[in-house]
Amino acid sequence: MRRLQLIGFVVISGLAFARLAEAQEASATKPARHRIVLAEPLAAGKTLDELLEAKGTFQAEAAALKSFVAALETALDMTVVLRTKKLEEAAVSMDTPLTYKLTNVRIKTALKLILGELGLSYVSEDNVLVVTTPEDAGSKYVTRVYDCCDLLDANEDSAQGLFEEITTLVHPDSWDFSGPAPSADFKGLLIISQTQEVHQDVEKFLNQLHQALGIAGKVKVQK
Repeated sequence: MRRLQLIGFVVISGLAFARLAEAQEASATKPARHRIVLAEPLAAGKTLDELLEAKGTFQAEAAALKSFVAALETALDMTVVLRTKKLEEAAVSMDTPLTYKLTNVRIKTALKLILGELGLSYVSEDNVLVVTTPEDAGSKYVTRVYDCCDLLDANEDSAQGLFEEITTLVHPDSWDFSGPAPSADFKGLLIISQTQEVHQDVEKFLNQLHQALGIAGKVKVQK
């Protein structure tokens, strides 16, 4: 009887070991995934810039860059493009693994942190999110119009004075004054031609001025 019990134990142990080995093998062959969960459903009709303000949780362990793009497309329900030629020039492979864990952060912040680990950046082109190199992103100038009427009235400042503050405090080395002026004033509207990264920080700076001067709401930007 004891011998039969021993044989039964060996058989059961062998089956358990086999199943464990199969599970480990399946886990090893299963591709790593990116997990992107947004805090709230995305509202319809939003521009890409507006969608990037949404918050979410981002997590992955050794998951490929190319699958990160697929996960982003699913989460945003928008086209995301890898500018492969630029990545090849920067010696970045689409199979490069990414590991990160971010909780309750804006999508644009997550992109900056996650892509920054690979020395990459992103731009918005015709409502398409493009993953590329910082050099390529920095070469794409866009024009935006900032309604600064409230700021100028509250601070009794001129548009030129406000622009000088912006160029002195926001990415001061990025402004090129050798050619046409990168801004113009038209009845309190500040027109600026810059990269998307600089525009993000200009908008942040103007909103900080709104808050400091007690002006309700954020600066209005025509993009």
